[in-house]
Amino acid sequence: MVMYRGNPEHTGVIAASPVKSFRTVEWKFRVGNWVFASPLAFNDVVYVAGLNGYLFALNYQTGEPIWRFRAEGNIFSTPAISEKQVILADGKGNIYGLDIVTGKRLWHYGAGSRIVASPALYDDRVYLGAVNGNFYALKAASGQVDWTFKAENGISSSAAVQGNTIYFGSWDGKLYAIDRKKGKLKWTFATENWIISSPTVINKTVYFGSLDGRFYAVRADKGQKVWEFDTGEQIRSSPAVAKDMVYFGSLNGIFYALDARSGQEIWRFPTDDQIDSSPVVVNGVVYFGGVNGVLYALEAHTGKLLWQFETGGRIYASPMVYRGMVFVGSRDGYLYALR
Repeated sequence: MVMYRGNPEHTGVIAASPVKSFRTVEWKFRVGNWVFASPLAFNDVVYVAGLNGYLFALNYQTGEPIWRFRAEGNIFSTPAISEKQVILADGKGNIYGLDIVTGKRLWHYGAGSRIVASPALYDDRVYLGAVNGNFYALKAASGQVDWTFKAENGISSSAAVQGNTIYFGSWDGKLYAIDRKKGKLKWTFATENWIISSPTVINKTVYFGSLDGRFYAVRADKGQKVWEFDTGEQIRSSPAVAKDMVYFGSLNGIFYALDARSGQEIWRFPTDDQIDSSPVVVNGVVYFGGVNGVLYALEAHTGKLLWQFETGGRIYASPMVYRGMVFVGSRDGYLYALR
């Protein structure tokens, strides 16, 4: 099972061998439009979606298409993948369950509102929110609704799930914690602007950024603030948390590594443009993209630049590392496979 940020807790950690040096572009695939969704890899297949509404399943070694699916709307969000299904949402509010082998539609649910958040899979359920403020829990096998929860404003933050609690942010500036089985509110934590960053939950703490420019750590059980870190600019990047370090980017163009327990800055890496892309950490290497179109690979403990690669357009998506290759989508409409 794989999904946006790697797992239900959204830690951004990928269990793979890191690519510590760049040698070549193994292949690139023309998705046909801006790639906003992050690529995923599962059982030797790479999945990538474009704003043109197409989801492609590709051979990870060659980039050759295995199948494609045309959604009714633009695709902003990353799918979630199980052994049998690909769960996909589009900008017209459609949620699809697709056969993982053929790409054929198994079921469909119409949320009635634009969806830009990525679905989370947990315990045979699909969890995601929509721009109308509704948050949905669906049965993964059929798309049948278990329950819905109404936030005070729109939701574009992808939910993190741990145990019996779901965490997500909203345009009302609040982080929500709701009961996973009943859909009832447990607590909220208020910031001073929209939360579009997707939270990470690990070690009894929830980590997330806000458009108020601050990065927060709050207690997972009660929503009490543990610490905050001010970047001075909007944070859209979702964090990765590995080995007691938190990684994220800001629209000030700086990529940060903080101590997960104290919020103290450990190192920073300045770029020459905004950072929307959310990082992934792979065995001591952290990867992220910039609005300048550059994919960066840094040493996770020091921030030392290992290598970089420039695409032909802005990078908003998270990279994916799989079987010795790094996959990244760009606004130039291509998915790149780098070795």
